[in-house]
Amino acid sequence: MKTWKTLERTVALLAALSAIAVVGFTWKSIKQVNSEQAITREGQITDRYMAAVELLGNKDSEDVRLGGIYGLQRVMQDSPRDQPTVINVISAFIRAHGKKPETGTGQKSVTSDIAEATAVLKSRDSRNDGAVHIDLHDADVHGVTLDHADLNHSDLSRADLSWADLRFTNLSHAKLSKANLSNAAMLFANLSDAELPFANMSNASLVRANLTEANLNFTNLSTADLSWANLSWADVSWANLSNANLSNADLSHATMMRTDLRHSDLTNAALPNTLLLYVELACAKLDGANLQGAAVRLDQVLSAEIDEATKLPQQLANDPQVKKKAYSGARPRECEG
Repeated sequence: MKTWKTLERTVALLAALSAIAVVGFTWKSIKQVNSEQAITREGQITDRYMAAVELLGNKDSEDVRLGGIYGLQRVMQDSPRDQPTVINVISAFIRAHGKKPETGTGQKSVTSDIAEATAVLKSRDSRNDGAVHIDLHDADVHGVTLDHADLNHSDLSRADLSWADLRFTNLSHAKLSKANLSNAAMLFANLSDAELPFANMSNASLVRANLTEANLNFTNLSTADLSWANLSWADVSWANLSNANLSNADLSHATMMRTDLRHSDLTNAALPNTLLLYVELACAKLDGANLQGAAVRLDQVLSAEIDEATKLPQQLANDPQVKKKAYSGARPRECEG
């Protein structure tokens, strides 16, 4: 009887070991197949990438280059870890192939391949960027559509973005020094901590844009629409804001050294505790503006337009000339017409 039970146990043990061996072999086989499939897939991705780059380098046909752009887009979508490489390649293509606009043509647009290349950058999942940032310095992308794009930390210095659609675009910490942003649509754009010295933003629409702590030294913002924009803690020293619309804008704690605000509209703007001693305010509209605590001179206030709702530092608010001017609401004679 014992011999029979021992035999049964031995058979059961052998069966169990056999099953374990089969499972182990099967798992090893699956891993090997998966590894082989991964190698094959990587090879396919590499082949597709190389083919797309070759098409992108075609000098004769825009349609062929478009095929390369779409090929790189598919590579980026199918292989997120290759996205940084694709971003660098497409950025280099845009920098190298942008056409300079003809002068005197009014509103301008880029060629189809440049437009599609920027559209690929716009549509990417920025979470897969890694340590790479979009680099379009010196690029000509006038009239391009990049609304809602994530261009955080991008390099757009000296780029031509005139007439561009940048509504709701994230440009925080972006480098935009000497960039041309004239006539650009930048409503609700995020430009916090952006570098914009010497940029041309004349006639740009920046309604409700976020420019907190932005560097706007020597920036041309003449005739720009900055209504309801947030410029708190921004450095706008030596900037040209003449004829700009700054109604309801927040300029609290902004650095304003020799800023040109002549003929600007600052209705209901917030300028508390700002340094305005060397700011040009001739013919500026300050109706309802808050300048309490601001460092501003009597002659500056008298050269501007104020009303009874204008909030001024106490020593100026009590001045007889200022009271008379606020009560009458009259524009300075030199500003008439």
